[in-house]
Amino acid sequence: MKKTTGGLFLFSVCIMFCCGFAMPVRRNVHYTDSSGKSWREAGSMSVSVTAARQTWEVALKRDGWRHLKTIPIETDTCKMLEIWQKQDTAFMLCTWRISSGTSGYMWGTIRQKEQRENAVEPFRRGIIPASSGKPK
Repeated sequence: MKKTTGGLFLFSVCIMFCCGFAMPVRRNVHYTDSSGKSWREAGSMSVSVTAARQTWEVALKRDGWRHLKTIPIETDTCKMLEIWQKQDTAFMLCTWRISSGTSGYMWGTIRQKEQRENAVEPFRRGIIPASSGKPK
């Protein structure tokens, strides 16, 4: 029992340093990706979607994240995208109802500097032609 508790504690500390905050513990991770090109993590929680959102909100606020916006995506599953910010990093959290006692989630982060660089990349590569400044 002590090994399991110690291992869980160590895992939680590693996740906190990796993500920048203490993640909600009671979640089932189905997918992870550290490439920066997809959601960082996706999974489910054995609670209602309202309880899942409250759990994430408490964890994020406790670590100093500030809620910026909530965007409803789908009404049938209560799917919502929430945007949080801390310094130069945005945290995107999408939650939805899977069943009455189970909710799904996925999250990812993006640094503001990376966001600006990604926005100008299509111009650098010639995918979107830069305007000559003359109206057509």
